[in-house]
Amino acid sequence: MTILSGPVGVRDGVTQVANAPVDQQKIIRLLWGIDPGNAGMKGVSPPPPAGAFKRCNTTLAAAILAFQTFWVERGELNLADGVVDPGGRSLRKLDALAAAGPPAPTPPKPDQPGFIDLKVLRFQQTLPTVPGSFSIPAIVPSSVMPFLFAPVAREAALVEGSAEGTISEFLFKIEKNGAIFWVGACIPAGTIDFSRAYIYFHPDTISASDDAGYPTFTGRWPTVKRYVAGQGLQMAAMKTMPLIVPFMTNASRSNQPRTNLFADRGVETLDDILAAIQITLGQTTPRGSVQQVGTSSFSSGVNHLARFAEMLGGSGLIREQIDFDSAFMRNAHKLAPSLPGAVNWMVTQSPPPWGKRIGWLYLPQSAFRNVHTMRGDTHSQIGTMMFQTMMMLSVIP
Repeated sequence: MTILSGPVGVRDGVTQVANAPVDQQKIIRLLWGIDPGNAGMKGVSPPPPAGAFKRCNTTLAAAILAFQTFWVERGELNLADGVVDPGGRSLRKLDALAAAGPPAPTPPKPDQPGFIDLKVLRFQQTLPTVPGSFSIPAIVPSSVMPFLFAPVAREAALVEGSAEGTISEFLFKIEKNGAIFWVGACIPAGTIDFSRAYIYFHPDTISASDDAGYPTFTGRWPTVKRYVAGQGLQMAAMKTMPLIVPFMTNASRSNQPRTNLFADRGVETLDDILAAIQITLGQTTPRGSVQQVGTSSFSSGVNHLARFAEMLGGSGLIREQIDFDSAFMRNAHKLAPSLPGAVNWMVTQSPPPWGKRIGWLYLPQSAFRNVHTMRGDTHSQIGTMMFQTMMMLSVIP
C-alpha cells in the first residue's frame, strides 16, 4: 500500500491541496505504470516531474481527474474530485491496478440507441442503466441543527458521516433548436413521482475553450459530471426525487435559445427531461407535467440559477432556491432572486451582512474542525457535503 503524507491533486479543478513533491512522485509512478486500458498513462507520455509543495504538476492533475472519471463511470469509484487522499479509494484503486499488470482486452461498447423525439426536444441516453448502491462522505444532518438557531453554542461542530443509497445515473444528449445540450440525472431507487424535481447547477467556471468539447462531451466535461452522483446519492439518502444536473457552457451565459437549454420553452423542456427519465426507466407512457421545482447551486453556479429563474420564475414552479456558499466569493456574481412562493437558503461560511437573516445558514470554518474529507477547504465541503442536510430541510416533499 502506497503511503502518502497528504493529499495530491487539485480539488474540483480549483483548489491546490498539500501536494508534497515526494507524494506527487509516488502518484506519478503509479499512474505512469498503469496501462491506458485501465485509465493509466503508461506509454501515453513521459512521466512529468513533481510540482512544488502545494502546486500539483498540471499533467499529473489532469491524469488524476481522468483516472477517477473513468472508474466512477464504471461504478468502482464514487467521486472524481481530482484528489488522491491518503488511504482513500482512488489510492487503493491505483495500488491494485499497479500490482495487477496489464488489463484484459476491453469488450466493444454496445451500440447506443438512436434519438427519441419528445415535445420540444429529442434525446439519447448514453450511460449504462443498471442501478448501483454507493456511499459518499456527507455532513450528518442532525449535527447541523444547532446552527439553525441563535445563539449557537461555542462547542457546536459538524459531524462527518455518509450518504448512502441506490441510484440510476443518466447522461442525456439532447438536441433542441438545432443545438446540442447535455444533462445529467440521478434517480433514487423507488422514485415514482415525477411531478417534482430538484436541479443542481455546477460552478460557472467553464471557459470559452471548454465549449469546443461540449458537443461530444469531451475535454473537461466528464470531470464536471461528478456532481451528478455526488449530489444524487445525498438526495437518495433523504428523498425519492429526481435530481437534474444541466451542463452549462460558457456560451450559456447569453441566455439565448441555442446556448441555454432553458432559455426557450423552459417548462416544456423540464417536462421533456422528466419524460426522458421515465422512458429510460422503462415507463413507455410517461404522464403528467412538473408541478414544483427546487433549484440549487454551488459557488458561481448561482449565475446559472439566477438565469434559470429569469426564464422560469414567472411560472410559479420554483418553490425553493439553495445557494451553496456564493457569499464566500470575491468576484462579482448574480444573486438568487426573491420569487413569489419560493423559499431561499444561503448555506455559507460567511456571516450575514446585516445581522441575523432568515434563510441564512452560517457555518463558519471552525464548524468543520472535525470533518476530515476536504479538510481545510470549507468552500468545497459546503458545496459537496451539505446537500443531504438541505434535502432534509427542503420544503419540497
